[in-house]
Amino acid sequence: MWGRGAFIGVAGVLAVALVGVGCGGGSSELVANVELSKPTYMKKAEAVCKKNYEKVREGYESFVKSHGGPENAFKDPADSAKYAEDVVVGEKKKTVEELKALGAPKGEEDQVEAIVEAYEEGIEVGEENPVQVMSSNGVFAYATYVAEEYGLESCRY
Repeated sequence: MWGRGAFIGVAGVLAVALVGVGCGGGSSELVANVELSKPTYMKKAEAVCKKNYEKVREGYESFVKSHGGPENAFKDPADSAKYAEDVVVGEKKKTVEELKALGAPKGEEDQVEAIVEAYEEGIEVGEENPVQVMSSNGVFAYATYVAEEYGLESCRY
């Protein structure tokens, strides 16, 4: 359940995302895949998101280990930004490409497009301000919300 603080954070991310869309943000133009049923799409998209989560977790563990443990890993803002860019944003880019490659079930293009665009907007904000990726609300909060509204449970950060 979303509390007031999470809602405010999502609203802030949405406002930034809408500015990006208004300034010529990318469009993924998903194509309907008539061979892809919604249950099949859901299963494949969940697998993509689970893989993303595992890759981010592995990246986190590797980063923490290489920086002397969790108490030291994020002390330097430059190191935190590098982690955010290389691991989190880098893996989200791969996830978006895989979700795009799935296409969308016929009739579901708008909903799937909204998920992809929300992640693309989070990536754009994260590239511009990697520190924002590490904030408590994060740049993918809105994407997570849109994905969960569609029924995807594993597409959260």
